[in-house]
Amino acid sequence: MTFKVAIGIDVFNGGTVPGCDQAIDVATELAYGDVVAAVKTVEELIGAREQWGGCQDHSGDEGQFFHELLFELYIPIDAQGERIQRQIFYNLFAHLSGKGYFEGTTGARVVGFLYNVRLSFQGENSLKIVQSLGQGPVLNVLHGWGMNAHLFDDWSNALAAHYQVNLIDLPGHGLNHEAHLSEDLDELAAAASDVPAGIWLGWSMGGMLALNVALKKPSQVTALIMLCATPCFVQRPHWPHGTDPQVLAQFAANLQQDVKQTIQTFLALEVKGVADERQQLRTLRQKVFERPLPTEQALQAGLNLLAATDLSAPLKNLQQPSLWLSGRRDRLVLPQAMAQAAELCGGEYQLLRGSGHAPFIREADAINALINPFIQAHS
Repeated sequence: MTFKVAIGIDVFNGGTVPGCDQAIDVATELAYGDVVAAVKTVEELIGAREQWGGCQDHSGDEGQFFHELLFELYIPIDAQGERIQRQIFYNLFAHLSGKGYFEGTTGARVVGFLYNVRLSFQGENSLKIVQSLGQGPVLNVLHGWGMNAHLFDDWSNALAAHYQVNLIDLPGHGLNHEAHLSEDLDELAAAASDVPAGIWLGWSMGGMLALNVALKKPSQVTALIMLCATPCFVQRPHWPHGTDPQVLAQFAANLQQDVKQTIQTFLALEVKGVADERQQLRTLRQKVFERPLPTEQALQAGLNLLAATDLSAPLKNLQQPSLWLSGRRDRLVLPQAMAQAAELCGGEYQLLRGSGHAPFIREADAINALINPFIQAHS
């Protein structure tokens, strides 16, 4: 896998020539100083490839400019070495923050101050927290196939009154669309190490992935809430209430023709049969298409995961308390399948009688009334 490291450096200077060109010149001078020298050291250690991500120029007081310089490194790394490699970066760069004055030449003398160095990490299968709000027990929220965390904005405001809500975009989706979605369940579980431990709430495919984390990385999950989600999406001899595999095959074929139309078709299925179907569909469309479309790679990988994943057997070994919430009108994840899953692991099952596959659109209050006592009992 590859491991992307973005390095942000704030430069405040009294320079004579404003703009990104000056920032690049300053950065060139820094090649003889600590920052890029440290980058070069990392390159020598682990074969990283340096790239400029660009810069942003923010005018301040007259004659003074604030520049943000960005480095991006793409590093070959294995999952076991991930924490070691991160520590290397922290050791190399942490001492640079507030390092002091440096001098550079851009056709005129420039004296600047390097005062903040930030690191962010994005692995191949990284889960990206795109919004964190509220205080209290940690509640990590995962969306489903083809969607993004923006769908939960309204609902999360109510949740944030009681919890620290972390809204997460899956790899290849939403604001995490540059990441690669793996089809390896072990790699997907390992990505949860980047997210604070706590209660996990997964909707649809996000529920399947949250369950996978609970089974493979139990220390990361204190309790599990499955919203319109099961351990096995498709029908199998032992899982009679799953979705017909031909539904996934058709979506895969449609992806080759028109990604956006395929997502629109999926959205229509999510609200089919609910009382205010058209209004809910408009809401879903607006939220989904206000963010970048998922990548074709992520969409295809997601379909492959839904078709191949079967966690029904290990489900009986689930250690954490679990709550299974189903929509009575759900056409994608049948209530019978969720009831079967809850019984297998000794979890609590509840039916939302007026809901389809996206109950948080219109029945957020009903969901909260069920999950609040569950979280209070297990946080």
